[in-house]
Amino acid sequence: MSTYVATSRSMKDDAVADKFFISLIDERPEMARNERNMMNNMLELGRSGISWKRIKNTHTSHISKYKGKISQQEKTMLAGKASGRVSASSTQLLASVVNFASWEKLQKHSLVNGNLPRERTVVPDSRSHILSYTMALHPPLRNRIFKMWSTWDMQVDSDGLRTCYFAWCPFEDMEVGMYSGETFSQLGSFISRSNLNLNNLTDESGSVGNSYKSLKSDVEAKAASLSESAKNIINGNEVSARSSGLYVFRELAPNVSFVTLINLIDLKGHLPALLMDLKLTETLKSLDDMRKRHSRDTEKVDSEVREHMKKVFARDRQDDQILSETDEMWERCYEMRKFQAQPKSDRQRVSSYSPARLLSSIGKRKEYEPWRAMDSPCALTKMERRKNLTLSNGNNLVTECRASCICDCSAEDAMAYLWDACSDTRLKGGRESSLKAHLDKSLALYVDQHDRVFEPAGGAGGGRNDVLAVLKKLPWPLKKIEFVFSRTWRKIGDGYGIAVESVDNRVNADYGTVMKHKVRGFMQALILIEPTQSGTDSLESCNLNLFQVLNVGRRHNYIRLVDSNKHIFESFVKQNAIKVRKTFEKDKIIDQLGRDQIKSVIADDQTGCTEEEEDFLDNIHDKLDITGSMAFDTLPTPDMHVNARILLRGTYAIIRATTVLETTIEDASAYEFAPSSRGKLKYFIEQHGKDRNIVYINPHSYIQMKRFEIPLYKQREFVQRYVLKKTEDDSKIEIGIDSVQHNLFPETNQYIRSIGTSLFIFEKLPPLFGIPQTKMSYVAKLSWGGLVPGRFVRVKAQEGLAWILSMRKTFDMKKTLDALERKQFIEKLHLNAWGHATSSFTAAYTDEEKKDIEVGQEFFRIFQNNPTKKRVASSSASVINEIAFRKNDASGWGLSETKIRAKKEDILAFLWNVDANCCKHVADIERLVLERHNAHHQIAYLCRAAAVKGYSPRYSVSRMVWAEVADGSLVVVHHPCGHSKEEEQQNDDGRKRVDFSSICKIRETLDPSICKLTYIYHSVGDKQLSMMTHMKQMMELVYDVKSYFLQLRVASDLEDDDGRMLGEALSHASDSTVDSCFRSYRALQEMDDRFPWFKPMIVAVLNNSLHMAPAIDSKLDFLSEDDGHVIGSGLALPIAINLMNDAAVEEWLARYPALKEFGRGGDGEKWFIPMIEVIAARLLSSAAWGMTTRVLIGGGVSLLDFASDLYMIKLYREDPDNLIFSYLMIGMVGLCCLLQLGIVTAQNWKAPLHIKIREMLYVICFVKPAVDAYRVATGNVQSRHSMATPVMEMMAVRCVELFAESLPSACLATYVVINGESSFAALASILISALSAGYTCASISYDLDTNPDQRLKAPTFYGFLHDDAYKRSICFMCMVMLSALLLIAKSLTTGLLMSVSLKAFLLENAVEFSLFFLYKVYNMDVIHPFRAEGIFMTVLFSLCIPIGTKVISDYTGLVFFRHPNFLGGFWSINMVLTFIGMIFATILYSEGSVVGGDAGGGVDANTDTAAESENTRVLRITTVITSCLSLWLLTFLIFLKSINESHIKSFFNHETSKSYVQSFFNSPSDSTKIVVLSYNSLVWSSIRPSVKSWIAVNWTQWNYERPPWFTSSFKDLSLDLVPESSDKFNRMKRKFEIQRSSMKITVQRIGRRTVDHGR
Repeated sequence: MSTYVATSRSMKDDAVADKFFISLIDERPEMARNERNMMNNMLELGRSGISWKRIKNTHTSHISKYKGKISQQEKTMLAGKASGRVSASSTQLLASVVNFASWEKLQKHSLVNGNLPRERTVVPDSRSHILSYTMALHPPLRNRIFKMWSTWDMQVDSDGLRTCYFAWCPFEDMEVGMYSGETFSQLGSFISRSNLNLNNLTDESGSVGNSYKSLKSDVEAKAASLSESAKNIINGNEVSARSSGLYVFRELAPNVSFVTLINLIDLKGHLPALLMDLKLTETLKSLDDMRKRHSRDTEKVDSEVREHMKKVFARDRQDDQILSETDEMWERCYEMRKFQAQPKSDRQRVSSYSPARLLSSIGKRKEYEPWRAMDSPCALTKMERRKNLTLSNGNNLVTECRASCICDCSAEDAMAYLWDACSDTRLKGGRESSLKAHLDKSLALYVDQHDRVFEPAGGAGGGRNDVLAVLKKLPWPLKKIEFVFSRTWRKIGDGYGIAVESVDNRVNADYGTVMKHKVRGFMQALILIEPTQSGTDSLESCNLNLFQVLNVGRRHNYIRLVDSNKHIFESFVKQNAIKVRKTFEKDKIIDQLGRDQIKSVIADDQTGCTEEEEDFLDNIHDKLDITGSMAFDTLPTPDMHVNARILLRGTYAIIRATTVLETTIEDASAYEFAPSSRGKLKYFIEQHGKDRNIVYINPHSYIQMKRFEIPLYKQREFVQRYVLKKTEDDSKIEIGIDSVQHNLFPETNQYIRSIGTSLFIFEKLPPLFGIPQTKMSYVAKLSWGGLVPGRFVRVKAQEGLAWILSMRKTFDMKKTLDALERKQFIEKLHLNAWGHATSSFTAAYTDEEKKDIEVGQEFFRIFQNNPTKKRVASSSASVINEIAFRKNDASGWGLSETKIRAKKEDILAFLWNVDANCCKHVADIERLVLERHNAHHQIAYLCRAAAVKGYSPRYSVSRMVWAEVADGSLVVVHHPCGHSKEEEQQNDDGRKRVDFSSICKIRETLDPSICKLTYIYHSVGDKQLSMMTHMKQMMELVYDVKSYFLQLRVASDLEDDDGRMLGEALSHASDSTVDSCFRSYRALQEMDDRFPWFKPMIVAVLNNSLHMAPAIDSKLDFLSEDDGHVIGSGLALPIAINLMNDAAVEEWLARYPALKEFGRGGDGEKWFIPMIEVIAARLLSSAAWGMTTRVLIGGGVSLLDFASDLYMIKLYREDPDNLIFSYLMIGMVGLCCLLQLGIVTAQNWKAPLHIKIREMLYVICFVKPAVDAYRVATGNVQSRHSMATPVMEMMAVRCVELFAESLPSACLATYVVINGESSFAALASILISALSAGYTCASISYDLDTNPDQRLKAPTFYGFLHDDAYKRSICFMCMVMLSALLLIAKSLTTGLLMSVSLKAFLLENAVEFSLFFLYKVYNMDVIHPFRAEGIFMTVLFSLCIPIGTKVISDYTGLVFFRHPNFLGGFWSINMVLTFIGMIFATILYSEGSVVGGDAGGGVDANTDTAAESENTRVLRITTVITSCLSLWLLTFLIFLKSINESHIKSFFNHETSKSYVQSFFNSPSDSTKIVVLSYNSLVWSSIRPSVKSWIAVNWTQWNYERPPWFTSSFKDLSLDLVPESSDKFNRMKRKFEIQRSSMKITVQRIGRRTVDHGR
């Protein structure tokens, strides 16, 4: 017999155990009588009338949870219920529940209850198990032990779907014979062995057992050797508790189940109700874990459920219960079909509203009111509405609405989707988004009918009726609208119908919380689904018609009532018709099938025209034959490959357009001629189309009527005939369109008949690289009729070209052609097709060509030696742009440089093929090659639109020569020249010639796949402004090359820099251009194809809508489009509350774990996070609530504090007794400015003079904090002449404000209040200073702790803030309160000490500072690690910085100053000393006041009154100090509870700055080790030899790899650390010798001057 292993060690073991149980289900033993009795009892208990109440905050979850109470055996037990859909079969779920002590459940049990037992004992030859577990309660409460008896059952319905049951009850109920029946012969011997844990039933060979009978002997054998460790955990003080319940797993599809859990628990004893509710909620979380464990793609899960529902709907079971009430409701709602035909009738106005009589007035109105069209969110969905005048009155506003659309699915598919109203897919748009996300999202849930407690609500269970509640959020100031309605469905012929009607007000939905500001609305609706023909035999389709009557009236919703009905109806259509359309959309397939039919007509020669049709086409040619001197204007188009011109004559316009399509003439003509394509229908609706109709004449001719409803103009109507003709030689296809008269479309006064004549000509061109080419010519003459301005005609002409642009994009293969052209160029290059050696690209060059190359190479020397060169902004951070230009110069120079991941031959081919499509810039008007002299010499013509508005276009004719130079680089030079064809290219647009010379140099790096491209441009002879802008425009060539080769790369090949460039491209995209951006970049297109959520996420990120987005814990593979939208919208809030973009992105990633897996997993897309960081940086600087808020807060807080100080100075100067205080405050402000001037001087020591003056003016004007906030928020990097980063500069300025202004002014104000009269202004000044200091301190700690770079370098110190935005907000507010409260208390005690005696104040501070410096000396931590030049600056920093940080920490408790580089471990000691000092000062002041009151010896009335007044003052001050300290302690405890527990020890860590700095060198990462060099060398002098050897070993590798930190970190490297064999060592040595010799000469000169002066 096999032996079994009775332990489960992993999730894999759990899976094997579940598989073992499932394999034995078919061999299950018969159910015993007592098992059956217990199961029936649990089922009846679940169906009993328990008063269920939804648990709070579970209405937005996929799992509905309720609690209630039930009386059983004269005791009241707490009951809980949870239900929801789980994507697994019922047997899988039953197996997971039976495996009570699985590895996963044991792990979760240990996390909640500690190391307490959780066991399962299998009863052989039965379905029963003995379950036991111990629940831990907090002391002094005793733990609870549960021992239960469980069994299970399974049933199979007629569809083959199974329903499984798992029930349990207290073990003692079985012992006392509550469930009578057969007894288990083996049960008695197993009761004493309750520790048995048979979870993973596999034999030693790993095979799975197959019989229950083999368990008996195995259990007995294993019982003897069972470990006693688990028994010893129980100490005998536990209380025996009771638990009973039931799981019901009802399959909705083979791998989807509806699960219901009912659990009754009695914890015994007298426990708090809150604790009982908490423990009950914990037991219901098992269903959440079950759903999470079996999570799958929600769309796939819902489609599986719909497949089963289709069978139910198709057979239309007659045995379903049809209530008389629902039958009456159906009849009432079915009358709404009359919306389509509106007769006239009279009816008396009803004075009161009744839902049952709402539709009784339809068709019986006083007057006919036409339907008004509504803007539809979907182009193929038609929506209309009108006001019901009969029922509308002062209290009600009744609106009738209707909508219709075509769905590409069967009627059963649409019915299944609509009836399953709360499916996972549909709830993701409403329930998880709650009510805070978007107006088109609503909260939907079923109103539970507890008599059907084990059946899923809605169509998933196959029922005909249900009750649904929908809560809809409306725009402010409207209230939320609630609809509670009943639904029923019927089968109507081959289609279906759904009737909806609001129920009585007595039926309420349980949301688990109080929904404030909501109004109950009333609604009746009808949805009709009718199968139709899709035009193809292989596809199904159906018509979806929606009719709805709405009333959201009542007097308290009086504002924008019509818009309320509009929003509700739009939401209704979105959640029903549009969702169905998008789910089953097959537009591209249907359009392709339609084009194939037309192509077959063309192929079968069915396009032969009759004589009448020939005359029709000839007439069109005559109308459009425009000759003479008519001047056409250029019509700009967004596509540079489409050339369009327009001629305006009054109310009509003549348009000409040409382009080349990469397809056959048959495909192109079929695309245009297809009359009923979905693409044309969308285009028609986008152009304000209202109605259209088509009459077919023959396969190649039809008549189409189109009506347009143009805003502000009368409606227009076109009636046109379309004729298609193919020439006999098959080289051309024509499509003629002209206005005609037709008896089916007579002219009416309602529309203005417009006239339009058009001609499409598709000519076959020779194929390029095997790709067919078609030239499309379009000529049209359009007259809109009536009086319309010319601007309107021009705009309509531009809109008319949109269809041509869409056609070109559909067949666009420009990138493929460019790639093939480059490939051909490179093949010729290597195949020696030009008669020169292939190993080096050299050939016979003429003297003129050689001279061009030499002159071009000389440009590098000229530019480098130009003293006026300066760095300018570029289109990408990875592209370096410099210009050299003097004012009033007639010439200018520009340089652009970057690295491109491409081979040099590919880049050369790109640059050489100037007429290729990929080379065309947005501003290009014309680009072509005039003449090719040979393989390396050609004449190019380039014309671009002027870069300055109002200037004429600029063109150039240049001689291009490429060659390979001596160092292996490839160069392409341009020099101006003339050409005979130059005049032919002149146009009437006033082009002006600009001569320029340039050189492009392509050289390989150490990595052959990466090349460095350098472009130098020299322009002469143009106006200054135009030349500058034109130069910058031409320098974008380098960016265009880099961007083009990035577009070709797949996602797996992208690097961090590529991600940043993608972010730059996306950050400048709008909603309309995001699609174009995704089409352009292959990596983005690949992401969109692989992950459906990726593109919606990017769109939501770019929209940057500020609101609280819900958290989504779904796995990466299961994210949907709606998830992507929610995740993308979640970035706006982190951007709003963080100062730096990378910190905002880090918080966003922590909130959505799937993104971390996507961007940082083993196979993650490492370019994704840099891309998002670039987008976040742009949003941070451009969002109105982003940059503006930061600048206002950064400067506003400082200016507010400064304004309060100025006001106090004014008050002090008005009082002669306080005049000295005004001088003191002026000195504080002056000291603050002086210190800030010192900081900016040190920061910009090496900067030019004008920068120093600018920075000083910022300080003097008191806008320095706002400027610093702007620089940090916009992502400004450290400039080459700055000593510290912008972040560190901002922190230093803030600390100076605290040290020199905020803290002293607060202390001075409190001193004046203590010793004088307390005015409102003085108290307000103290409060403003406290809050200002608190906000500043909190901002410093928050910004530095959330910096991802700091967290990466020092994870043990940085990172105490949680990644959750809510907890971060709590921590931030706590830090503000901690600093503000401490400042108030400390300033009061300072004022008290100074009131008693100045010596006492100095003594108290002397003691604290002495202890502080003794602590520093004891820990050998005297030298501050800040990097300083020279011993003097080192000593200065080592004295000033500790003193300043100590003072700031005394008064504010700045959390960041616990850093080892500042106070370190003394921070916690300092807080204790501060508290002791406060107590000492309070006692000292109290005693001094009392003594002063009794000093006179005598007691008179005045003395007694003064003493009483003084005692009252002391009491008040003491109360304020005590309250502040108490609140501080309470806030500090909340703060410690809110931060990461792992970082609490950092508040009490006594690590020194020396050990902290040297710890960086222990890191395995070079990027972290290099941090050591940024600190003072005296701090890490003990490891200097190790640092030197590390640099020497890795120097060669760093030179090869060039990591990002290599240049910046080594620019000021000491000479002794640089390897002697390196070039840098020799350069630094020569520089040092030059400096030393120049210094020696200077000293000698000074000495000679001194001697001469003495003489």
